[in-house]
Amino acid sequence: MPTVNFVQQHTRNDGTAQIYIRIIENRKVKYVKTGYYVKPGCFKKEQVVHHPDAKRINQALEAQRSRVMDEYYRADILGEAVNDPSLIEAIKAKLNELETSGKVATFNRLLTNLDYIKEVFPHDIKLSKVNADAAEKYAAFRYKKGNGANTIKKNLKDISSVLKFAGFTGVDPFYKKAASIMTIPVKKEKVTPGELAAIESVECDGLFDIARDMWLFSFYTHGARFESVATFEREWINNGILAYQMNKGKKHREIVVHEKLAAIIEKYIKGDSIYLFPVIKKRVDNPWTKKEIVSSANSLINRYLKTVIGLAKIKKKISFHNSRHSFASIAYEAGIQSDTIKEALGHTNLSTTNAYLKSLSDKKINDEINKIYE
Repeated sequence: MPTVNFVQQHTRNDGTAQIYIRIIENRKVKYVKTGYYVKPGCFKKEQVVHHPDAKRINQALEAQRSRVMDEYYRADILGEAVNDPSLIEAIKAKLNELETSGKVATFNRLLTNLDYIKEVFPHDIKLSKVNADAAEKYAAFRYKKGNGANTIKKNLKDISSVLKFAGFTGVDPFYKKAASIMTIPVKKEKVTPGELAAIESVECDGLFDIARDMWLFSFYTHGARFESVATFEREWINNGILAYQMNKGKKHREIVVHEKLAAIIEKYIKGDSIYLFPVIKKRVDNPWTKKEIVSSANSLINRYLKTVIGLAKIKKKISFHNSRHSFASIAYEAGIQSDTIKEALGHTNLSTTNAYLKSLSDKKINDEINKIYE
């Protein structure tokens, strides 16, 4: 039988490192992820200490060690394959890692995926039995449910990430199936400079006015995402500079408060709400609860924004997120380089920014191409 113990490896930016199960058998060493991250100072003699969830994590680790030992026992006595969890077991292990690392959106999406997997494979399947037929069966089920190609492709990639996490070897059938699906580009609506002016000048009050101001605030702050706008702190504005950390990517931005931005800030800076805009009523630090509250507030603002867009006589489906696309489009057509727009939006890769910009207006295309006829 092998030697099985716990070790830590791969320290992350936040100072935590993942706990691994180290298996030594016949002088060969193998590592299995547990999905738990703690700071090195909280991990002593294969035990988590000085940590608020120490007891729960230690119990979970021992349960994982027992499962590993059981697998080797079966291999030794019954001749079964070692480390061959079922697909559902692998998804649950990945969910555990996502929960521990606080990746709320990915966790929720994979949790929904798990429900579909249980319907497609009611008797579950071992990872060693996952093949092209399994991926085809899952995709066909999703199509039958009425899901679009874009959604199915994304969810196939979610399952693919689970297989990779579980140590799946060979050609990944879920990734291969995802690659074979032709998706339909989603039209990203964006406003023109004239439509922007109409939004700025439309007369409204109450939550309609707040929805309009939050959308413009996002546009004026280079496309800040809804969560950043909804949880914007007054203290982040000092000496004509608006400084904040993006909620996604955690990039720090410093933006000069120009005249239009200052006019919106002036309307709310002396209010008594906990954040600049009076939409979220209480401060929540728990990322899971915060995600739900922010999502609910986003839906509320989008409902009021729909009326504002109608009052501005704009015949487009404009949601809050379209402020990012509108900013990118108007900035690009004004001659600002895509590299600069990438930094403003907080994108890590230029390819993401280019996806925002690839749908140029007919005017931009004609202005460029007509140069060859001059």
